[in-house]
Parts: sequence; C-alpha cells; structure tokens
Amino acid sequence: MLNISTISTIILSILVIFLISGLILLISKRFVKCPKGKVLVIFGDFKRSDGVKVLNGGRAFVWPVIQDYSFLSLETIFQEVTVDYALSRDKSRVRMSCEISVSLDTDEKGIYLAANYLTDLSKKDIAGTIKNIAIGQIRKLIEQNSDETLKYKISYFLDLLSKLCEQELGKLGLRLISLNLKHIDIIATH
Repeated sequence: MLNISTISTIILSILVIFLISGLILLISKRFVKCPKGKVLVIFGDFKRSDGVKVLNGGRAFVWPVIQDYSFLSLETIFQEVTVDYALSRDKSRVRMSCEISVSLDTDEKGIYLAANYLTDLSKKDIAGTIKNIAIGQIRKLIEQNSDETLKYKISYFLDLLSKLCEQELGKLGLRLISLNLKHIDIIATH
C-alpha cells in the first residue's frame, strides 16, 4: 500500500520531469541553425546600437520574448529593366533595356544595412526595389548625357551607370554583380 509521502514523491517526480522536458523543448525550439545560402538576422541584441546581430552560418540561441529572428537570402537576384522614352540632354527620346544582377553585400557594413532595411521584404519586393533604383539611375544618366554619348560611348555610359547603381544599392546593403545592356534606341525629336 502506498502512503501519502510516496504518492506525493511520485507526483512531484512526474511534475519535475514535465518541467525539465518543457524547458528542453523550449530551448531546442529557440536554438536556430542558419542554413546554407542564407544569413541569420537576430533582432533584440542589445550589445549593438542598432539591436541587430547577423550570422553567416552556424547556430545561435534566440531568447524567447526578448529576441526574434529572420533569414536573408544570399542568392543572386536577376532583374530585367526597361526604361521607355526618357529624355536625353538633346531632348531625344531614349528607350533602353538592360539586365542587372545583384546580391547581398557580405562585408560587415553591408550585411548590417541589409539586415536593417531588407529583412521585412519578400524576394519580390527586393527585386522591385532593385528595379526602381536602376530605372531612376538610368533616367538620371540619360538626362545628363547627349545623344552622341549614348550612341558612341556606350562603355563610358555603362561604367557611369554601374557606379551610380552601386552607390544606391550599397545604401541598402546590396552589391551590384553585373549590368548588361540589351539594347538602346534613340528617337530624335528635332
């Protein structure tokens, strides 16, 4: 026959086992592994002024309630960009199409910029942002250049365009890999 102290010891032992199991389960769910081709971004790291910790590979423990995490992809994003009828310095209409490839900048400054600006965006939204930046820089550069430059100094034009795109993409923690011109049409209006 079991007495009250034995029953209370059994109940207490079962309760302790459930508590330890729950604690192990909680810890294992918050222990996050960073998969290949991604960067782990942990929010709520109060050691840094921006509150973000970034890991490229490895594992980290994310404190429940205090911290949260997300992933950023290191995959290259390819985007086709077409600008229709932008006005050149000579008031000609220019139609230009190019392909741009961009990836996450993996240096320390770039990765923290990307963590702050891009973690809430989907891949489609990031591609749209890249496209908008490229269109803006193409229009700006077409406005500043003459028809002669656009026709005969294509490599000069593409170098300038690449530098402008690199600067703007760098502000978001992105890196320009390549920018290739598909075609350019100049329609004189005079």
